[in-house]
Amino acid sequence: MVDVCAGWHPPGSHALFLSATGQVHSCGSGLGHYSMPNFQRTTPTPIAELAGVQVLQMASCSGHSLMVAQVPSSPSRTVVYAFGSGRYGKLGLGNLLDYDRPVLVDKLSGVNVRQVAAGQFHSLAVSERGEVFAFGCDDTGQLGLGRGHGYNPYQLYQSSLEARLANVTVPERIAALAGRHIVAVAAGTHHSLFLSREGHVFSCGMDKYGKGRLGYKVNHQDNIQKLPLMIECLSQHRVVDISAGEAHSLVVTDAGLLFGFGSNVNGQLGLGKADTLSHLPTPVSVADEPVAHAVAGQQHSLVVTSRGRLYSFGLGSYYRLGLGDTEDRAAPTLVAALGQVPVRRVATSGRFSFAVA
Repeated sequence: MVDVCAGWHPPGSHALFLSATGQVHSCGSGLGHYSMPNFQRTTPTPIAELAGVQVLQMASCSGHSLMVAQVPSSPSRTVVYAFGSGRYGKLGLGNLLDYDRPVLVDKLSGVNVRQVAAGQFHSLAVSERGEVFAFGCDDTGQLGLGRGHGYNPYQLYQSSLEARLANVTVPERIAALAGRHIVAVAAGTHHSLFLSREGHVFSCGMDKYGKGRLGYKVNHQDNIQKLPLMIECLSQHRVVDISAGEAHSLVVTDAGLLFGFGSNVNGQLGLGKADTLSHLPTPVSVADEPVAHAVAGQQHSLVVTSRGRLYSFGLGSYYRLGLGDTEDRAAPTLVAALGQVPVRRVATSGRFSFAVA
């Protein structure tokens, strides 16, 4: 397997595995195998509807999954598949319906998407031309479309017009990023990150309590940044990797430096102690090793160094840190159980984690 992604949505959870030949296997519940709502797979199983489809990249989060696949007749072109929970329109299919099998996202056909990102309430897609498309819940400006209604996403099934306005059910291009040539996107719970070709990071969404959760302090009364704004304090670095968690984010520079910002209530920023503050981008030391890849989970973090060693920190319940116990860690801690196995990629959901060697 070359990559893995995972999602957690009570009462179930799921994981997707991508092979070197572009085939996708899945396990867990609600994954598009069958229409039975309570059906579960306990071992990775090929998704029959994707037989013959070469998947290039995939993303999962709270009950939904997105995949970028190659067009068989034209290898330079791509399409996007979506399935799972359709709440808030986060599948991009023009409705709020759930789909238990992969469905083509028609509005992204012809766009040539290169990467997708799945957040708890919204989704993002970036094209080969550097354009970004957003869909799903925009209650706190996380779509970057200049709106943001300030409504509770858990209540967006209300029939009121105001609640429905917060749902964007088909992909919309983020006009505010025109000319920035975005190469990567990351979707958190109430915020989004965008990485430009030049290595600059932009963010939008909710800066709860106005203390820097987006990488800068939002001075608006509602603490919502409705349009993507550059994180200026990172502009002196060339960022190459971004990840958005529930309420914190991690970025990696081309020099192997790791920065974390946002919530640190469980020590998920790796600063040596947990606190209730929201932090601006702060350097994180990982055993004095250059960092190659980082993933921000729900309330924990995973980091891979240039030597392929895996470190974890943050919330430790459900053994999600891979350290043999359920204790929280406020500083990067080596996952010794992997021994000398070199890790290439990591993935996490709300309660469990994966490492790909």
